[in-house]
Amino acid sequence: MIRKLEIRFFRFRKKILEKTQNKNKRRVKDVNCFSFRTSIH
Repeated sequence: MIRKLEIRFFRFRKKILEKTQNKNKRRVKDVNCFSFRTSIH
């Protein structure tokens, strides 16, 4: 079950990263930091 959530989260993050990369590069760093923090928990 946790694995499914992880896969879903990574797919979701990938979409966000693509969108933010299109907008500006700085946002991508913020998303990476956020995802890194959430993955620890």
